[in-house]
Amino acid sequence: MVDTHCHLLPGLDDGPRSTNASLDLARELLSVGVRSVLCTPHYTRQWAPTRAQALEAHAELRKALDEAGLALETTVAAEIGTAFAVTAPIEELVERRIGRYVVIEIFSDTPAQFLETVVERLEEVDLRPVFAHPELARFVDRHPEVLDDARARGALIQVLAPGIVGFWGPEVAANAWDLLDADRVDLVASDAHGRRRPARHLGQAAQEIEKRFGPDARAELTERRPSELVAGREAVSA
Repeated sequence: MVDTHCHLLPGLDDGPRSTNASLDLARELLSVGVRSVLCTPHYTRQWAPTRAQALEAHAELRKALDEAGLALETTVAAEIGTAFAVTAPIEELVERRIGRYVVIEIFSDTPAQFLETVVERLEEVDLRPVFAHPELARFVDRHPEVLDDARARGALIQVLAPGIVGFWGPEVAANAWDLLDADRVDLVASDAHGRRRPARHLGQAAQEIEKRFGPDARAELTERRPSELVAGREAVSA
C-alpha cells in the first residue's frame, strides 16, 4: 500500500516526538503492508513547521530508516489546516504541494462552502486540493453533492482509516462507508500518529474494503491512485 496521509516525521506536530518513535511507527506501517508514505505534518495555527524544518526532519528520518534497514519509501508534503488553507500566503501552500495537489483537512464544523473557496483559491496557482477526512464533517451527511462539485473541478477525496474502522465513533464510520458506497472516495490513508493513532487502522480498513467491494477496489484506493499522487501524476477521480 501507499499511505498518502501520515504523521511520521518526528518532533513537528502531535505525531512521534522522537526518531525512535518514528521508527516504531515505520515498522508498524511495514507490518500492515505499507511500502511508501507521504509524510503530512500539520501546518496549522497550533503546529506550523517551516518547509525547511520538515525537510530537515525528513532527512534525519531517512538516515535512521536506512541505518535500521527499514525499506520504507518516504516523501514530504503537509496537512494544511482549514484556516491556513484560506488565509496563509499562497506561496506557503505551494511549498507544501505534492505534484499538483495540496492536502487540506476538513473538520466537523467545516462549512460546505469551504470546499469551493479552497478549490478556487488553489486554481489561481494551478493546484488542486486533496480533502482529508470529510467523513468528520456534518455537512457531508446533508449535502454530499458538494464533494461531487469539488471532484468535478479536480479535487480528490481522502477518507481516513480511523474513520472507516470506527475510531472516531459510529456516526463518522457511517459517513465514511456512505461515501465509499457512493463511489465518492479517491484515496484511503492511515492518518497514523504513532501509539495514539496506530497504523494498524489502515490494515483493518483495507481488509474491510476488500471484503465489501473486492480486491480491485481496495487496490484502487490504497495502491494505484495513491501511487499516482506520490509520483506527481494526475490522480483523476473515477
